[in-house]
Amino acid sequence: MISFSDPERAELLDMQKLRMDQCWRKGTIGDLTYIRSLIFYGYLPKEAITELNLLKLENEWKDRGF
Repeated sequence: MISFSDPERAELLDMQKLRMDQCWRKGTIGDLTYIRSLIFYGYLPKEAITELNLLKLENEWKDRGF
């Protein structure tokens, strides 16, 4: 967990989220692990679910050729 007083908190969260995004896209981790990881990093549960749904939407668009 990153301290709220850390000035680089936003950048570190972005990097951790991008790493989780890549793992999910590759199929290394599943939906529940992705959500729990984001919650561990400091996202609210609803935010983590929203991020997962955005990844799923991105996959769906790629499958349709957009």
